[in-house]
Amino acid sequence: MDSKIRIVTAALFFIALIAALVVVYTLKSNSRAISPDKPEISGVSASGSYKVFQKNGLYGVVNSEDEIIIEAVWDYIYSPRNGKFIVGETKRGIMYYGAVDENGNTSIPVLYAGIDVLNSELLCAETFEGKFAIYNTELDAFSDEEFFEINENSDGSYEFSAKNIIYTTVVSNRKIYIEKLSVNCNVDTTSKYIDIIPNSNITYEDAKDYIQMAFESSDFIEALFFGNSKGKYSYSLLDDSVLLGENPNAQKNFYSLKSIIPSITNDESGIKYECCVGFAYGVPVDDTQNTGEFIDNRYEVNAYLTFQKDFEGNFDIVSCTFSNS
Repeated sequence: MDSKIRIVTAALFFIALIAALVVVYTLKSNSRAISPDKPEISGVSASGSYKVFQKNGLYGVVNSEDEIIIEAVWDYIYSPRNGKFIVGETKRGIMYYGAVDENGNTSIPVLYAGIDVLNSELLCAETFEGKFAIYNTELDAFSDEEFFEINENSDGSYEFSAKNIIYTTVVSNRKIYIEKLSVNCNVDTTSKYIDIIPNSNITYEDAKDYIQMAFESSDFIEALFFGNSKGKYSYSLLDDSVLLGENPNAQKNFYSLKSIIPSITNDESGIKYECCVGFAYGVPVDDTQNTGEFIDNRYEVNAYLTFQKDFEGNFDIVSCTFSNS
């Protein structure tokens, strides 16, 4: 009996020893040495060859070799594109958002109330005043101005509305281009949004020239009908006898601005800045019944303007011709 007990006891001891060894090996194989210089990788987020890690409650980024490329100093990190990161920092209980690149350089200043991903190519940063700045996912700014409204069209293009201008934009090769401008042009008390469609998609910087020519053209038409109070245009450019026809002393009346079509062309002679402005006006004439009353003969006319751009980027009108539209 004693020998059987000893055999059973020995067997149980052997089984317990093997089990203990298995447990120790399992714990050892699953353990990971955590060094202060190499923070633990958490599964917070991952993007391509980059991973987000957490340390002391803050977030940073490591590369595929677990090398720190962005220190754990942020309260929030999200990657819209491999190597680009939207980050957030809490200041006085308020989260401020910006973006950094794969080298930790701040590409979007950390001062926005939020940053949204509009699509795979566009980021929208909202200010605390409710305006919007637009960036591509390479973290390049679209413009040097902020917008008060953003709308997506059914074809996937976006409209960015600023004061007096709406930019209709598309993205190509990760760059933002403008395919249409809607410019609010004014002539005296009349204002109208004019659509301007360049021959090809243009950058925001190029759009400034088109917009400036549109505003200059509407100012010229205003001076034509309501006087050149600022002395901006020469007398020769305001010689509009062609508009008055057989009534050189008549008072012409402005009716409506029809169109403004600026163009920029470049050939061997250089860059040409031109604009065609369509408008409607009337000239009072005696009515056919000879009652002494006057009626307006209405006309639609095109003014063809050429511009010269100075070194400061301002435009001057150097010639103008009229024709019936």
